Amino acid sequence: MSDDLPFMASLRAAYNSRQTNQFILTGNVFDVFRCPWLSDREGTHYLPLQEYLAQRLGGDARLVIVYNIATGIEFQAPVDPDTSEPRLALALRCYRALFEKGEEELATSSFGEALSKSSAMILPSLVLLRKICRGASRLGVTVSVVLEHCESLLPDRASSQMTDVERQRLIFFKEWLTDQEFLDSPHLVLCIAETSSAVHAELRRLPHMLPLHLPLPDVAERKRFLRHCLRHDSSLKLAGSQQEFAELGAGMTLLGMQQIVRGGSYQNSRVQRRDFAQHLNRLLESRLGDHIELVRPAHSMDDVVGNRALKQELARVTDALRSGDPEIAPVGILVSGPNGVGKTYVMLAWANACDRVVLVLKNLRGSLFGETDQIFEKIRNVLEVLGNVIILVDEADTVFARPGGDSHDTEQRLFGNVIKMMGDPRNRGRIVWVLMTARPDNLAPDLKRSGRCGLHLPIFDPEGEDREDFVRHVLERSDIQLAEFAKPERERFQEQTAAFSPADFRELSVELRARSRLGGGDLAPQDILAILAEHSGGHLARQRHEQTAQALAHCSRRSLIPPGIRDAT
Repeated sequence: MSDDLPFMASLRAAYNSRQTNQFILTGNVFDVFRCPWLSDREGTHYLPLQEYLAQRLGGDARLVIVYNIATGIEFQAPVDPDTSEPRLALALRCYRALFEKGEEELATSSFGEALSKSSAMILPSLVLLRKICRGASRLGVTVSVVLEHCESLLPDRASSQMTDVERQRLIFFKEWLTDQEFLDSPHLVLCIAETSSAVHAELRRLPHMLPLHLPLPDVAERKRFLRHCLRHDSSLKLAGSQQEFAELGAGMTLLGMQQIVRGGSYQNSRVQRRDFAQHLNRLLESRLGDHIELVRPAHSMDDVVGNRALKQELARVTDALRSGDPEIAPVGILVSGPNGVGKTYVMLAWANACDRVVLVLKNLRGSLFGETDQIFEKIRNVLEVLGNVIILVDEADTVFARPGGDSHDTEQRLFGNVIKMMGDPRNRGRIVWVLMTARPDNLAPDLKRSGRCGLHLPIFDPEGEDREDFVRHVLERSDIQLAEFAKPERERFQEQTAAFSPADFRELSVELRARSRLGGGDLAPQDILAILAEHSGGHLARQRHEQTAQALAHCSRRSLIPPGIRDAT
């Protein structure tokens, strides 16, 4: 039907072609969905998933049963109750079809007892649902069973961690959903869960179980919903166009957008852009706060001193992203360099300049069985709809370590999922990965190749004018002018700080300010040189030398290599 949403069109096509009669629906399952067939003068109607499915699964021609382990078994009311048999009575009639003549009272009694305990007794409830389907087949009635919160009904656990009751449920599902009588029937089973990886793997892998993902609403769907809200509330005003606010709502559910516009209506004021931005921030933090961090960089590229060649290259990348052409945008950037060189500081400043949502990945791995898969699935579902995102991964060599032959299956799946997401052409230009590490050699080649993080931008310790600018900037923050040093003192200063990294200079600046303020006066050049003489620098020199060599080996632009390193190679 042309009125179907994409997921429903896929479901209907697979069902009508008799490919399967069992599906697992995941993703945006707690939202409302557009129902064009219910349109009237007031516009399009929206329904929760349970009611949407009941409407699209055949109306009064089908018995729709919803099972929720918290509320038990419920029978979806018919569209036209005046002309249709009550659903409870129809279900009882189907159940009684399995009994011999004269056993009607026994059937009614056992049906009522199982139904009354359906919120407490899971396996008997599932048995009841199966029997209703079998009886319905004898009467020519078609049944649709909707199993809500399937991740709680049959959670994904290792066999050794499953209880006997959970094993019984799994065996029951396998027998029911692979029974040839059920497969040949017109009945339908829909398992609903927020993430497919939260549902037991053996249920997901049943030969006829077809997964269907419900994405977050796209910009056209969000714009349609905004129009619906404005039509139903004349007091609601937007401080901008519907298209603009629809784009701002990327990553939101329709119910989330409804919450914002209702707030604006209550205050009898215009809905502002910041209202959408604040709600999106709260949404990300509440939904994924344990696994991603929403970063708002406080500094810009103007605060990055030196690094002239790198800033020029990053400006080119920024222009490519702003062009909106995915063909010229990088999928990811590998940023390498020795510890303390300022990789995170520089890339945060660049992310700020790109005017994109900036996220830092954290805690990707769960402690429970299957939890890592669920975490990544939730992150992917949000990121792919959100778009215009920069994902910063610090210490990438530990977050995405090279998977070896002895790696756990979970690690291999996580690595495979990241690779798959990077390689998806639909994400190019919308999701930009930035992997930062001092040990790029520990990353798998699949992450570093072209088409993934193929742009390698190393950051080295500054040399020449870059170094002079940086040192001058750092010392001026401590009210120290290196130009005022006598030539011998300036040469000693340069000699004693020859192996300093940018982080070392920043640490020196902090110490100089502290001594100046606590000592009650400005520091003389000889005082500064005495402080430097106390430093036991150099213990990390060998390590940083090796890291610099790795950064050199992972460089896509010769212009980024300082002359001192270029001449030595």
